[in-house]
Amino acid sequence: MKSTIKFLAASLLMVGLMFNIACSSDNDSNNNSNNPSDLFIKFTTGGTTYNNPDPETINSLAKTINYNVLLEDQPFQIVLYMPLTPAVGTYDITDEPSNVESYGARYTNGVTDVDMTATSGTMTITEVTATLVKGTFSFSGSNGDGTVVEVTNGSFVASK
Repeated sequence: MKSTIKFLAASLLMVGLMFNIACSSDNDSNNNSNNPSDLFIKFTTGGTTYNNPDPETINSLAKTINYNVLLEDQPFQIVLYMPLTPAVGTYDITDEPSNVESYGARYTNGVTDVDMTATSGTMTITEVTATLVKGTFSFSGSNGDGTVVEVTNGSFVASK
């Protein structure tokens, strides 16, 4: 009888321990967070790194992820274009903003009088969840005066 009670107690203890381990992993934080406070878009251009903790995502014919602020009362913006349903992978950035299946970018800096659509570069979508899209990017293009502008070290986590 004592051995049966010990066996049952040990079995219940093992089941409880396994249940606790299985459930505790549901609460662990990891890199797949869907917390809105984890959203950002950052990049470097002209030797300066910019970071916006609240990118705006617009879903229309295509998806755009926007960084919009005023610098010295002038518009400062970066816009990333991608299909409404982006897929994990690396894509060439093209100068086809009207093509809703293409990946593209636009950069505007009113302070330095730059307004350009990217003509080359890449965007890598590293993760797509039910609520987020994550990735990296770098691109370049020519300003209206022919000056080449480069945007490097770009990364983002935005609402899907």
